[in-house]
Amino acid sequence: MNRLNEEENIVCNTIDVFSYVSPILGKSISEGYLLATKYAPSHYGSFYRKAEISPDAGSSLYSVVDKLLSRKLNQLLHEQKPDIIICTHVFAAKLLGRFCDQLSEIVKFGVVTDYTLHPFWEQTIMDFIIAPSESVVEEAIKKGIPKDKLLSLGMPVHEKFLHKIDKRSARIILGIEDTNSILVMGGSMGFGGIDEIIENLDNIEEDFQILCICGTNTEMKEKIENMSTRKSVYTYGFVNNVEVFMDAADCIITKPGGITVSECLVKNLPMILINPIPGQEDRNAEFLNSSGAALLVNDELTIENAVESFFKETNVKKDLIKNIKNIAKPMAVEEICKLVKEYNTNALISTY
Repeated sequence: MNRLNEEENIVCNTIDVFSYVSPILGKSISEGYLLATKYAPSHYGSFYRKAEISPDAGSSLYSVVDKLLSRKLNQLLHEQKPDIIICTHVFAAKLLGRFCDQLSEIVKFGVVTDYTLHPFWEQTIMDFIIAPSESVVEEAIKKGIPKDKLLSLGMPVHEKFLHKIDKRSARIILGIEDTNSILVMGGSMGFGGIDEIIENLDNIEEDFQILCICGTNTEMKEKIENMSTRKSVYTYGFVNNVEVFMDAADCIITKPGGITVSECLVKNLPMILINPIPGQEDRNAEFLNSSGAALLVNDELTIENAVESFFKETNVKKDLIKNIKNIAKPMAVEEICKLVKEYNTNALISTY
């Protein structure tokens, strides 16, 4: 949205639907999701898969929340009078269905932010749905979404991930040694048993250093800093220059969140994927693993085996990078902006 605002002179307003309509409800839903995925991932995954097969499985919940939120959102639409609405979350897209009549003159875009079609997109009134890959387009067609509504433009990431720094320069910026490096990330909340991962990596004979980003998990950061390891381990909390860490690393060990893996694809950074949350994350992992763009740690492939094969078997690294280039869409933001500009818009609301 910043690109449209600054370069195309299009007025953009970004709205978090939950927080706008009800800050308390927004916080409750956000925290509820984090708790569910952290402490009851199997239950979350079970609900997600049921909704994939039968969207009616979650319709009652959506119906209740729709009624609570629709009035204030209706007021927003009357005040802003947008020419275009872009929804980056299926909830916002589905909520707009309550205003079909008054939105008939507004162009509505949906942006899918995982490498799978989330449940309920087929129930929305979007004019176009922007998919991150051709496989998501095929999935959408099978769920009854007309092909002419689907555009495989990729997943938008911040423009800073489009700028590449050579490894040596990136390592100088970070103040670390210029040697083989593995970046370990557990998401912004620091999920994923990062301390156990560090222990496993420390037992590998291959020579490399570890860059560990713990996000807002200060307890995990302190725990790792107090660990005794043979390898050099650089530990960080929340950082705002992840793109530099990606340039400094030879590969990344991470959970397969949609935005994170898209940033890695744009950076041509080989991925070793761990602990996917059942639901959209394991769909991301399946897509990347089947595309040969990532190694997926599971019962058949341990972290140790994945790291050793990456550094010792030259074809593994070469194939990963080649396959990443085949599916990466670094121009997604440019393509989406070009599409929006085609409609000569004066105002736009982005909802998520």
